[in-house]
Amino acid sequence: MVIRIEINIDYERIQYIANLLKPLREDLITLHYKDPQFTAIKKLVEIHGCSGTALLVLLNSIVSYQLTMIGEEYWKRFSEFFSAKKSIQIEDFKVFLLRNNPKQVDQKYNRIRKLWISDLSGEILENGLKYCSRLVELARILANVLNTDEYSKTIVFAVKMYGYLCEICGLMPNYTGISIPVDYRNTLLALTSCIVSTSRINAVKIVSSNADIVQRVLVKLCNSIQIPCPILDTFTWLFTGIIIEAGFDLIKTIKSFKETYGVQLSLELVKALIECKDKYNIL
Repeated sequence: MVIRIEINIDYERIQYIANLLKPLREDLITLHYKDPQFTAIKKLVEIHGCSGTALLVLLNSIVSYQLTMIGEEYWKRFSEFFSAKKSIQIEDFKVFLLRNNPKQVDQKYNRIRKLWISDLSGEILENGLKYCSRLVELARILANVLNTDEYSKTIVFAVKMYGYLCEICGLMPNYTGISIPVDYRNTLLALTSCIVSTSRINAVKIVSSNADIVQRVLVKLCNSIQIPCPILDTFTWLFTGIIIEAGFDLIKTIKSFKETYGVQLSLELVKALIECKDKYNIL
């Protein structure tokens, strides 16, 4: 017997969330300056310059999955590790992965080698800012190198991090056409905010295996707010990290987000973003 898994999208809910986020639009646009990943990349630029850091960012982005620590800490360690290196050597990645990202090390190192020996690697080392105005093209080339989909989480995330590098080095990235990386946090938020729903008990796993649905609804949310999707992703990623750490406590979340990132969230917005939490027995 075939069991049909239904994942429902609430388009009215998307617009409701968008209306709550619109007053924060300017804060959302500048929030990435306080993203720990942005800070980590900025530190690397001081040591390796724009081109060297561009390659480092792409190499690390394509293996930033199955982490044993939160992403904020992982990128901090990555920045510290390679800031201590005078030059970029591929062998150093094996050492770093074994210490800080040990799951599926061989698979991740093989990904790094593929990019390392590609023409793209040479192009980036020659001119690290070459694709700042052509992020869609970068996504396509990177996907081709790794033999994956250009809309996959890894590729979209890598392009977002490269966009950070561009801005740090003085060029505004062109995020037009770039989607949103669907990771655990974005999947969780799509469910807790009631934007998507499913009757299945293991909701996060089910929905994450249908990432294209989450991606589609979050793109619609980006368009409604009128901000680039990677910029919205910075908010959703940082917010979900804070709310998990706060145990989904509303007041703690509002206070912590203000103290950490300097953005005042309304109680109505935070309530809306976790309104369906209990439906899925999320802590």
